[in-house]
Amino acid sequence: MCIYTEITSYILQAMFVIVIAFVHEMHFYIEIRIN
Repeated sequence: MCIYTEITSYILQAMFVIVIAFVHEMHFYIEIRIN
């Protein structure tokens, strides 16, 4: 059970980082499009 929780935590961290990176890239892309 402890191993499963650890894996779940790792997956959630990875998803969080991916979402942050995606939002950052989209913001950068939108800035380029506006200018």
